[in-house]
Amino acid sequence: MNSYVTCKVSTNAIITFGDSLLLVQIWPSNKKNEWKWGFAWWKVDKWESFHDCLKREIKEETWIKHTEYSFEKKGILQNKPNQTCKHIYFVKLKYKIEKFSYNTEEISDVKWFNVKTLPNNTNFYRSSWVYEIIKSTFK
Repeated sequence: MNSYVTCKVSTNAIITFGDSLLLVQIWPSNKKNEWKWGFAWWKVDKWESFHDCLKREIKEETWIKHTEYSFEKKGILQNKPNQTCKHIYFVKLKYKIEKFSYNTEEISDVKWFNVKTLPNNTNFYRSSWVYEIIKSTFK
């Protein structure tokens, strides 16, 4: 048995413009067929930096170019061993983008939500940590 812990590493984007938050809805991966919203996120490939992964995947998933936003690292979240280590980034758009392109085999919708009217229950979100991050970011 190995004496070390392995983990997957991801970048997670909190994409905002003003008081709006951009969330993505992924195809259900469970048998309940539940549609849930969450942050855009991606696994970091072994040859790339976190910043390169963030830029690459934001463009692939929404078609937003890296020249249209600024970003800063918000923190790292890993609740327990063998769970994905999430590098959380705050992404601020220079202007509000309304039209998105995305891979319909992975994502079913991309939509802006007003942070003041987001649902207060974790059942709306893909993971409960998404709701906790939103609450702490938009107090």
